[in-house]
Amino acid sequence: MLPIVVDRPVPLTEAGGRQQRRTNDTGGDQMSFQAYLDAIEDRTGKTPRALVDEARRRGYDRTDVKAGVIVDWLKEEYGLGRGHGMALVHVIRKGPTISARHVGSTGSHRDATDTLWLDGRAARASA
Repeated sequence: MLPIVVDRPVPLTEAGGRQQRRTNDTGGDQMSFQAYLDAIEDRTGKTPRALVDEARRRGYDRTDVKAGVIVDWLKEEYGLGRGHGMALVHVIRKGPTISARHVGSTGSHRDATDTLWLDGRAARASA
């Protein structure tokens, strides 16, 4: 079977809800770590912090819990795919701090800061 090749961003409503690339303020493609978290909020209706808190209540922050267990939970409960699930796995295990490697860079995965905003878009806009 031949692989499916998509040569354009796929809107959230197409192809089983695949994530489309976000466009930054300068018009370039961007899929930053923060954009993943924003997309998770859009899809689930919950802030990343609420999902992290739920994961902790379930014991998913324990060091012996495999990432696949968390990804499976997020898929079953919220319909999230592996990429978005792994973004939350990072935050559940390591907190909101990310590597500064992409901060201030010009790459497609750049972030504005090394600290992710977990309290939702509305709260970030008013901060």
